[in-house]
Amino acid sequence: MFSADNDTRAWEEFCAFKSSGVHEFTGPAAEERKRVSTAVWKQFEDAIQRRPDGYHVNTYVNNIILMASSEDDALKMYRDAKQILNEINMDLREFRSDSEKVDNAISEADLSASSQQKVLGIPWQTENDLLTTTCQYPHKDKCTKRTISEQVASIYDPHGWLTPITLPGKIFFQQLWKQDYGWNSPLSPEH
Repeated sequence: MFSADNDTRAWEEFCAFKSSGVHEFTGPAAEERKRVSTAVWKQFEDAIQRRPDGYHVNTYVNNIILMASSEDDALKMYRDAKQILNEINMDLREFRSDSEKVDNAISEADLSASSQQKVLGIPWQTENDLLTTTCQYPHKDKCTKRTISEQVASIYDPHGWLTPITLPGKIFFQQLWKQDYGWNSPLSPEH
């Protein structure tokens, strides 16, 4: 059985099945990846309950990501997922992998037209298995504590990769609180 914390962590780490990355892991890393993938796959299967009055789907994500240890495993997951959901008249589609072999084996109707996918909102270029992100603070005509807060909060960075860029803005915002500025008060020239 999985605890709520482990359940949430697993779903957050593997949130979309429209992408299936194929990576080779060895030693303890391979064992951990297999354990996590098995746990997430079990949760996916458990999300579909067969009841006397029909089927009940208990899932709160519309995309699932799984990591497979081989291309064959990725294709098996694809086929199994399609079969499970076909039994309850649901269509799982827009699959994409970083493996050309896997993509070529997926039905054209099920394959995502775009090689650009999103993983937790982060763009993933499947052709070269590259995650990308941008950081751009929008221009504001007036500098107030409110506009600084808006700018600091405008950067989407769920993994913390942009921390070296975003941290100075957060520290600056913290300093504004210590100066007792109002939300809409213009900042002094020294700030």
